[in-house]
Amino acid sequence: QVSIVGTMNTRSCSVAAGSRNVSVNMREVAYPTGFSGRQAGAYGPTIPFQITVNCVSGPRTSIQFDPVTTLAGRPNTIGLTPDPSNASGVGVQLLSWSGVPLQLRTPLLQIERAPDGASTFGFGGRYILTGEPVRGGRANAASVFTMVYE
Repeated sequence: QVSIVGTMNTRSCSVAAGSRNVSVNMREVAYPTGFSGRQAGAYGPTIPFQITVNCVSGPRTSIQFDPVTTLAGRPNTIGLTPDPSNASGVGVQLLSWSGVPLQLRTPLLQIERAPDGASTFGFGGRYILTGEPVRGGRANAASVFTMVYE
């Protein structure tokens, strides 16, 4: 005879209310003086932002960013949201809290849950030159983030 006794623990997390729809004001950046150079890959200033999740048990948490608009040949750059008044020649690059460019479409940053149940992910966003001719205008971009709990 075999007797098995156990407890099932449902790991549950939720994105904090203030983090469900994060809007990052990227500010106005002048070209070329506001960028690190004039070539493709040159970037503007980094604007920090955070995403917080609350967990009732101890899962590890990871996050994945998927761009709404993609750019051909630039897999880790978020394209601008289509609009006739858009700028051109720029996209948006996301960074880890330590300033390392993020790989999009890939689960990132597995972090153990904080003791109080809240885990905060720190990121940055910045404009990046794509190599296309630069034209001024609106420069809005969008990405969907997905939280994965193990």
